[in-house]
Amino acid sequence: MLFHLKKILLCVIAVFAGGLLPLAAGETNAPVKIILVGDSTVTDKVGWGLGFKQLLTGRAECSNTAAGGRSSRSFIAEGKWQAALALKGDYYLIQFGHNDEPGKGPARETQPETTYREFMARYVDEARAIGAKPVLVTSLVRRQWNASGDGKITSSLEPYVAAVKRLAAEKHVPLLDLHTDSKALCEQLGQERCNLLSPLVSNKVDNTHLNAKGSLVFARLVVTELVQAVPELAPCFRTETVANAEAGWAAVPGILARIVPPKFPARDFDIAKFGAVGDGKMDSSQAISKAIDACVNAGGGRVVVPAGVFLTGPIHLSSNVELHLAAANTTLKFITEPKAYLPAVFTRFEGIECYNYSPLIYAFNQSNVAVTGAGTLDGQADETTWLKWKGGKGTGEGTQKTARAWLDKMNNDGVPVDQRRFGEGDFLRPPFVEFNRCRNVLIEGVKIRRSPMWELHPLLCTNVIVRSVDISSHGANNDGCDPESCCDVLIEKCIFDTGDDCIAIKSGRNADGRRVGVPSQNIIIRDCTMRDGHGGTTIGSEISGGCRNVFVENCEMDSPELTCALRLKSNAMRGGVLENIFMRNVKVGLVKDSVLQIDFLYEEGANGEQKPVAKNVVMENIRVAQTPRVLNVKGFPAASITGVRIYNSSFKQIKKPDLVQDADVKLVGCTLEKAK
Repeated sequence: MLFHLKKILLCVIAVFAGGLLPLAAGETNAPVKIILVGDSTVTDKVGWGLGFKQLLTGRAECSNTAAGGRSSRSFIAEGKWQAALALKGDYYLIQFGHNDEPGKGPARETQPETTYREFMARYVDEARAIGAKPVLVTSLVRRQWNASGDGKITSSLEPYVAAVKRLAAEKHVPLLDLHTDSKALCEQLGQERCNLLSPLVSNKVDNTHLNAKGSLVFARLVVTELVQAVPELAPCFRTETVANAEAGWAAVPGILARIVPPKFPARDFDIAKFGAVGDGKMDSSQAISKAIDACVNAGGGRVVVPAGVFLTGPIHLSSNVELHLAAANTTLKFITEPKAYLPAVFTRFEGIECYNYSPLIYAFNQSNVAVTGAGTLDGQADETTWLKWKGGKGTGEGTQKTARAWLDKMNNDGVPVDQRRFGEGDFLRPPFVEFNRCRNVLIEGVKIRRSPMWELHPLLCTNVIVRSVDISSHGANNDGCDPESCCDVLIEKCIFDTGDDCIAIKSGRNADGRRVGVPSQNIIIRDCTMRDGHGGTTIGSEISGGCRNVFVENCEMDSPELTCALRLKSNAMRGGVLENIFMRNVKVGLVKDSVLQIDFLYEEGANGEQKPVAKNVVMENIRVAQTPRVLNVKGFPAASITGVRIYNSSFKQIKKPDLVQDADVKLVGCTLEKAK
């Protein structure tokens, strides 16, 4: 048993690995100076400091000034903070709380909302005063297991954690929520496994501090949050491959702990009271806009669309506004006159930044935004309106062909985004719903029909929930949900019946994806139903910024028009690192091509200078009733496809041999039955 737990532990060490961003051209190679400040749980001896140093590359050096028994008060009083400032670091990671609690004596203890906050604010201000960048870290959880034996931890540090979070928000300081992450990981592992991360003191487990193994495990949590909060530090840390699916899935509780729905004031603004008429004929655009303005001016709430059919142009949401379709017979029908969607807004078209027609529902750089309810969003797109702009092979006039090629050239030539202006006469279709650079996003309950292009497009967003959405839209490029360059995303209990990929994870196309340099990461997809579509879950092809930590589970997929269950797409123009992709407990009825498709010869194929990478792709317990083949994997010598494994799965009615080209792919413990 102990040997088995040690094996799991060694895998957990690599749970939170992330891809590294390359240094930009001309960037200095001088090491970045990182200073650690805190109590004993940060030290090299019994904290996460030692593991943190082990994860550094040569692009950074770390000085650990943390000291056992110190609080936010006593560290300053003893002159240790001034000594840390004298080191003239570039970044200061600051964590206190354990010794600030009541009972530690007047020289150490503080009150969370008063003296503790004042001392922590002083660290921030004085680090900034010397030109350094402070980063606040919530306290490592003390493993105080409930006596009931329920496997949960009750933390006495919560008031201090809450105070640090509020301070970080007020002072716009990067925050690493180690407390939430470490608590979630410990509860996932359980008390027995966590004991392996703790030192022994007089033959008793020390549930506050860490041994060498524990230091590396929890340092990985720190590093994962750090490179997300401060992306320019990513090259300072080495990456590792998660070789074990159990270890990979252990990351999920920590991700889910950060994904929370936005909250809105209990105020309703009924669009009918602002002049909207639900007869399906009158344009209610101005009435909806007035309702949104009133909601914003009041401090937020719900803009309510009552029963009826309301015709509208584009809807632009602001912070703290929930657009709520109140009833099952509520419908928002969107005007198909393109001029209604001008002036152009800042967006991406197929992964390239530009100004183009407004999405039908749009928010830019907002916080706490939502579209909810039981009603229907109807884009009214058909072959006489938006969809004809796609055009077929060989067509050009009146289609997107010319503008799309011009935008692609602008991207590759490095034309400034402000000069990439498109609109009338360019025929570039907008997505249905786009939240661009937003935080705390919720899309829940609604039905989506007849979309011009991609249905749901969270772009450069953090903390996104897509829940119980019913999508049926079969136009060209009608992807169901396309999280692009997003972090911490939950897609659950949705139905996808689409004209393209059901879910397509993206991170920018070619030069733009590398310029912006923000990967899609920490994406959980569960309890969904995928019907028609190219891929059940697809990653790419606009994936130049990379993708990591994707978890798909407990989904059902079944359609003669569903190409495959899991699909990865890139090429030598796109590049991108796709890593830590996990799928388990998925039931597949029928797919059109294969169960797993990795296509690095997509479109431009091997013609380019970039190296697409897929690594650590693990599928397990996949049950397939009928598939032409299991694998359709196409790499090329300059690409890299490694660590692709399918475990303990069954595949029936197989008609073709697998295709595996320039790739490391293995099936382990699987059963395969040929069609009779």
